[in-house]
Amino acid sequence: DAVLESIMMDFYEDKFNVLLCTTIVENGLDVANANTIMIYDADNFGLSQLYQMRGRVGRSHQMAFAYFIHRAQKVMTENAEKRLHAMKEFAQLGAGFKIAMRDLEIRGAGNLLGAQQHGHIASVGFEMYCQLLNEAVKKLQQVPLEEVEPDPTISLKVEAYIDDKYIPGSANKIEIYQRLAVLRDDAEIRDLLDELIDRFGDPTPPVVNLLKFTRIKCAAKKIGLQSLQLKDLTLELIFGRAVKISPAGFNLLQKKLVGRFKFSNESKTISIKLDTKKNLLDVTLMILKKLEG
Repeated sequence: DAVLESIMMDFYEDKFNVLLCTTIVENGLDVANANTIMIYDADNFGLSQLYQMRGRVGRSHQMAFAYFIHRAQKVMTENAEKRLHAMKEFAQLGAGFKIAMRDLEIRGAGNLLGAQQHGHIASVGFEMYCQLLNEAVKKLQQVPLEEVEPDPTISLKVEAYIDDKYIPGSANKIEIYQRLAVLRDDAEIRDLLDELIDRFGDPTPPVVNLLKFTRIKCAAKKIGLQSLQLKDLTLELIFGRAVKISPAGFNLLQKKLVGRFKFSNESKTISIKLDTKKNLLDVTLMILKKLEG
């Protein structure tokens, strides 16, 4: 103990600049002048360990850097890759709760809510499981469930998917598809795009289309669309019970698309005749944004 204390005091006092140590540093050591940490064989550690070790730097006004290193050409397990990705994704201040939730998603909930409960979480996905559990609890409490409008049905017949050229691994593809499914606005989509570029490079045309398609889905839901489809060169927008369009945007489209814009109040349908199928996603998104206001 005396030796460890002596070494740490020397490090505090800048008598040497590099400290080589074990994971003991995760146990709350506060070295304010440390600004860089390199974690060797980072794929072998748990998510909470990585989070605690990363927290040993950046504890003062100095900009800090954390490097998670694994051996070259090493084939990592799927969970190890998820853990390292989580450390990269949740780098902002106060990310501890998100780290804990991602750790729960990766490892499962164990027997917290019943025998082998993590198996059910793994089969339906953590987010869907939480939603189902919340609905079940409300039913038992006799609390009325909120009516959630279903996602609109969109049929535009364009190539919008994650191709093997862009993301070869099926696990990563599934992760991105899951995240796309819960995006709600353009800001979230831009954040995901920035992350995709950082991880995989510039997106290929099908992936660009997929992101535009997601923007269209979000915009369609905001204005209360039930379905959106292209028939020949006619774009057909069918609204559900709650129509949330902007009157100003509606009037602007009517004036701009004279002779090509038709609205049926009885069937709650807008039909727009297009000039061409080129730039279909861009034109559709422009129309929805006008209606959104």
